[in-house]
Amino acid sequence: MSNDLSENSSQNSIEKIQPPNQVAEREEYIFASGWSGPLPPPQSLEAFEQILPGSASLIFGEFVKEAEHRRKQEDRESRFRVREGHIGQVLAGLFSIAAFGVTCYALYLGAFKTAVVIGTTTVISGIAAFLNKEQKEKQANEKST
Repeated sequence: MSNDLSENSSQNSIEKIQPPNQVAEREEYIFASGWSGPLPPPQSLEAFEQILPGSASLIFGEFVKEAEHRRKQEDRESRFRVREGHIGQVLAGLFSIAAFGVTCYALYLGAFKTAVVIGTTTVISGIAAFLNKEQKEKQANEKST
């Protein structure tokens, strides 16, 4: 009888040692977080502050500096564009006056065909430049809306 008991206990231990027929599934998760924009979300700011005290104020300080720099750059760019436009207008005016002077001088000398060509070319290029400017402004307005 003791033999039966030992057989039963050895069978039980064998059953326990054998692996189950089921395949173990393993799931892995990767979490990532990020933000878009100049400032991180409040949770990230809190985490930064816990890691390095004072880091949130540094981040805000950098944001303020960057915003001031961007505004200065935009101001410079707009002043440059205005100045560029004024220089273009002055040069176009000087060209028109010079062409008108050459046209008058050609008429004075009796070169009527030359005067007509120079005068007509000057007027047509002035009109074309004006229309081109109007068209560019119209396209810029359409893009912004």
